[in-house]
Amino acid sequence: MSRRCRDPIVFLYFFLYGAGIIEVLGGLSILLGYKARYGALLLALFLIPVSYIFHDFWNLSIDHEIKEQTILFFSNTAIFGGLLYIVANGAGCFSFDRER
Repeated sequence: MSRRCRDPIVFLYFFLYGAGIIEVLGGLSILLGYKARYGALLLALFLIPVSYIFHDFWNLSIDHEIKEQTILFFSNTAIFGGLLYIVANGAGCFSFDRER
């Protein structure tokens, strides 16, 4: 197999593991309340291209797929709003990095 045929596979694993690391670190930081603003910002920035690339309902032609992808896109939009709330207000009074 030539080198040119294997290159997309290398990038696939790079982005797959990178996405997993971003999701785990961001989720744990919000869950534990340690540097929750940075974790929420990381997840919010991650969610923008993910929603645009994977839930592109505007490019579909089958009606039920359009409905399904629209629901998923707007659920990601709601999650994005919640993450922005954490970025703006912090994790709250029961977090590790609460302001004294």
